Amino acid sequence: MSRIRSREPTFFELFSRGDLTADRIGEFVSPWHTSDASEKRSLAAFLGMTEDEYGVWLIDPKVLPQILIARRTGRPLEDVIAEYIVGSQDVSHPPDPAAQHALDHWLTARSTHYTSSPQG
Repeated sequence: MSRIRSREPTFFELFSRGDLTADRIGEFVSPWHTSDASEKRSLAAFLGMTEDEYGVWLIDPKVLPQILIARRTGRPLEDVIAEYIVGSQDVSHPPDPAAQHALDHWLTARSTHYTSSPQG
Protein backbone atom coordinates (compact mmCIF):
# COMPACT_ATOMS: atom_id res chain seq x y z
CA MET A 1 0.00 0.00 0.00
CA SER A 2 1.37 3.42 -0.94
CA ARG A 3 1.98 5.99 1.75
CA ILE A 4 1.65 8.82 -0.76
CA ARG A 5 -1.40 10.89 0.06
CA SER A 6 -3.26 12.49 -2.78
CA ARG A 7 -3.04 16.23 -2.59
CA GLU A 8 -6.21 18.25 -2.50
CA PRO A 9 -6.54 20.66 -5.43
CA THR A 10 -5.70 24.28 -4.65
CA PHE A 11 -8.23 27.06 -4.93
CA PHE A 12 -6.66 28.28 -8.14
CA GLU A 13 -6.75 24.83 -9.74
CA LEU A 14 -10.46 24.59 -8.98
CA PHE A 15 -11.07 28.20 -10.07
CA SER A 16 -9.23 27.69 -13.36
CA ARG A 17 -11.31 24.58 -14.12
CA GLY A 18 -14.50 26.51 -13.45
CA ASP A 19 -15.33 24.41 -10.39
CA LEU A 20 -15.31 27.44 -8.06
CA THR A 21 -16.08 31.12 -8.43
CA ALA A 22 -13.69 33.82 -7.25
CA ASP A 23 -15.84 34.69 -4.24
CA ARG A 24 -15.17 31.25 -2.72
CA ILE A 25 -11.48 31.91 -2.07
CA GLY A 26 -12.20 32.62 1.61
CA GLU A 27 -13.10 28.96 2.03
CA PHE A 28 -9.41 28.23 1.38
CA VAL A 29 -7.86 31.14 3.27
CA SER A 30 -9.49 30.30 6.61
CA PRO A 31 -8.26 26.68 6.74
CA TRP A 32 -4.70 27.84 6.03
CA HIS A 33 -4.86 30.24 8.99
CA THR A 34 -6.04 27.45 11.28
CA SER A 35 -3.69 24.77 9.92
CA ASP A 36 -1.05 23.20 12.13
CA ALA A 37 2.72 23.32 11.77
CA SER A 38 2.66 20.50 9.21
CA GLU A 39 1.44 23.01 6.59
CA LYS A 40 4.71 24.40 5.26
CA ARG A 41 3.39 26.27 2.23
CA SER A 42 2.90 30.01 2.16
CA LEU A 43 -0.69 31.17 1.79
CA ALA A 44 0.08 32.03 -1.84
CA ALA A 45 1.26 28.47 -2.54
CA PHE A 46 -1.63 26.99 -0.55
CA LEU A 47 -4.04 28.90 -2.79
CA GLY A 48 -2.12 27.82 -5.89
CA MET A 49 -0.70 31.23 -6.78
CA THR A 50 2.77 32.63 -7.20
CA GLU A 51 3.87 35.35 -4.81
CA ASP A 52 3.32 37.99 -7.54
CA GLU A 53 -0.17 36.68 -8.31
CA TYR A 54 -1.01 36.63 -4.63
CA GLY A 55 0.31 40.18 -4.18
CA VAL A 56 -1.86 41.47 -7.01
CA TRP A 57 -4.89 39.61 -5.63
CA LEU A 58 -4.32 41.25 -2.24
CA ILE A 59 -4.38 44.66 -3.92
CA ASP A 60 -7.55 43.95 -5.90
CA PRO A 61 -9.42 40.65 -5.51
CA LYS A 62 -11.20 41.34 -8.82
CA VAL A 63 -7.99 40.46 -10.73
CA LEU A 64 -8.37 36.67 -10.39
CA PRO A 65 -9.69 36.39 -13.97
CA GLN A 66 -6.68 38.39 -15.19
CA ILE A 67 -4.31 36.04 -13.38
CA LEU A 68 -6.03 33.16 -15.15
CA ILE A 69 -5.74 34.94 -18.52
CA ALA A 70 -2.01 35.48 -17.98
CA ARG A 71 -1.51 31.82 -17.16
CA ARG A 72 -3.59 30.49 -20.03
CA THR A 73 -2.04 32.75 -22.64
CA GLY A 74 1.51 32.63 -21.28
CA ARG A 75 1.63 36.42 -21.24
CA PRO A 76 3.38 38.33 -18.47
CA LEU A 77 1.09 39.13 -15.55
CA GLU A 78 2.19 42.77 -15.76
CA ASP A 79 0.89 43.09 -19.34
CA VAL A 80 -2.47 41.56 -18.49
CA ILE A 81 -2.88 43.75 -15.39
CA ALA A 82 -1.95 46.87 -17.38
CA GLU A 83 -4.67 46.04 -19.91
CA TYR A 84 -7.11 45.43 -17.05
CA ILE A 85 -6.40 48.87 -15.61
CA VAL A 86 -6.81 50.62 -18.96
CA GLY A 87 -9.98 48.68 -19.77
CA SER A 88 -11.53 49.25 -16.36
CA GLN A 89 -11.45 53.02 -16.91
CA ASP A 90 -14.00 52.66 -19.70
CA VAL A 91 -16.71 50.79 -17.79
CA SER A 92 -19.74 52.20 -16.04
CA HIS A 93 -18.44 51.00 -12.65
CA PRO A 94 -15.01 52.56 -12.25
CA PRO A 95 -12.41 50.61 -10.29
CA ASP A 96 -11.77 51.29 -6.65
CA PRO A 97 -9.40 54.30 -6.66
CA ALA A 98 -7.18 52.85 -3.92
CA ALA A 99 -6.83 49.53 -5.76
CA GLN A 100 -6.18 51.36 -9.04
CA HIS A 101 -3.46 53.44 -7.39
CA ALA A 102 -1.84 50.40 -5.77
CA LEU A 103 -1.94 48.42 -9.04
CA ASP A 104 -0.34 51.38 -10.83
CA HIS A 105 2.51 51.31 -8.33
CA TRP A 106 2.83 47.53 -8.58
CA LEU A 107 3.14 47.79 -12.35
CA THR A 108 5.51 50.74 -12.29
CA ALA A 109 7.85 48.83 -9.99
CA ARG A 110 7.90 45.82 -12.35
CA SER A 111 7.69 47.22 -15.83
CA THR A 112 9.95 49.58 -17.70
CA HIS A 113 7.28 50.30 -20.32
CA TYR A 114 4.24 50.91 -18.10
CA THR A 115 2.99 54.46 -17.70
CA SER A 116 0.70 55.14 -14.76
CA SER A 117 -2.96 55.66 -15.58
CA PRO A 118 -4.39 59.19 -15.39
CA GLN A 119 -6.17 58.31 -12.13
CA GLY A 120 -3.02 56.63 -10.65
